Amino acid sequence: MLGLGDFSIFAAFVLCILSAIACVVYGTINWNKGDQSDQEKKLEEKWDKAEKEMAEKLDI
Repeated sequence: MLGLGDFSIFAAFVLCILSAIACVVYGTINWNKGDQSDQEKKLEEKWDKAEKEMAEKLDI
């Protein structure tokens, strides 16, 4: 068993390798996904516009 003394050590070794593979697969799938949806972008633009309007009102 690759010089491993106990089954639990072998299991931990295999699980580490499987988790690394799972991380690579997850990263590959989600590589080019945007961090915000169109709806979230529109909402953020709306908040920015409202914030600028409030700032202008306070400066006058």
